[in-house]
Amino acid sequence: MNPRRRRFALAAALLGTLAATWWASTLEEAGGEAAAPRPRLAGRPKDPTAPPVTLADLARPRPALTGLAEGFLAPRSFQPPPPAPAQPPKPSAPPLPFRYVGGLEEGAERSAFLLEGAQVRVVKAGDELGGVYRVERVTSAAIEFTYLPLQERQVLPTARP
Repeated sequence: MNPRRRRFALAAALLGTLAATWWASTLEEAGGEAAAPRPRLAGRPKDPTAPPVTLADLARPRPALTGLAEGFLAPRSFQPPPPAPAQPPKPSAPPLPFRYVGGLEEGAERSAFLLEGAQVRVVKAGDELGGVYRVERVTSAAIEFTYLPLQERQVLPTARP
């Protein structure tokens, strides 16, 4: 298609669009039967006694829109929120202050020799050590203690690897 025909086709399409627009506007103004009622955007029934909307009415700022614009244009931070404060760690028993030195078996009762600092202690099941530890069981493989302030069980191995 040459440029002259293309321009002619575009001009004809423009004229046809303008003619159709003019014809549709005359049908609405004349109250023609072909004109269908347009849906209202506001959702309110039209008040026949209300004055027509003027350009000055449209230029006046609406309070609902001003608050929305201020909230929309307010400064924002895109930094991630600070992490939640960490929970303090649950208290736990300190490491056992004892070292196993040896054991003694008399009948069905077992005793153990423990070194605490420079002091040697002989312990058996049920003994309390300084009101802080209680000996629960003495076996050939381990000695079980309870740390009394927290009621936490601890084990001191007696067998050497």
